[in-house]
Amino acid sequence: MNITQLCKRYGLQHHGSLESAWDAHGPTGIVLMQLWHAPNQKIHDHPLPGAQLRVRCMDAGEAGRADEEARAARVRSIAALESGARGFAAMSIPPSQSRGAGAWAKYANLERVFPVLALEREPCGAVFAVLGAPVPASELGVTGPRPGRRPPTPRHTITSGRASTL
Repeated sequence: MNITQLCKRYGLQHHGSLESAWDAHGPTGIVLMQLWHAPNQKIHDHPLPGAQLRVRCMDAGEAGRADEEARAARVRSIAALESGARGFAAMSIPPSQSRGAGAWAKYANLERVFPVLALEREPCGAVFAVLGAPVPASELGVTGPRPGRRPPTPRHTITSGRASTL
């Protein structure tokens, strides 16, 4: 599955560019952010339960370097997450001289996404996303506070009266 198919499947509208920031927003308030793998992102002693990765999602000095559409999409994503939207991250390798900007989509595992548990702002202005354990991408289509979980349903309905003697 590629990015276009993923967005169509879950009703997401993408914004930005593959070169700098590529985010998608859904009509139900879901945010999908494109983030890069980098060294030292794994966290072991974060106070937030379930936290596994801390990933930079906006650099303080990015204002002049990034294209405006990509920056606007990322600012919109951060604002939505800070307002309580459910967020996820698609993680991949960053582009480099040897691999073009589209390489992230080639190497991204789009069958799973990482839930955004929280955002952390540094004093310098950088914003980091705290991510939980990966979940199936099908979680993008789930609405409600507990993705992928339904309340248990009884196997047999209990009725008032006698038990059958058959």
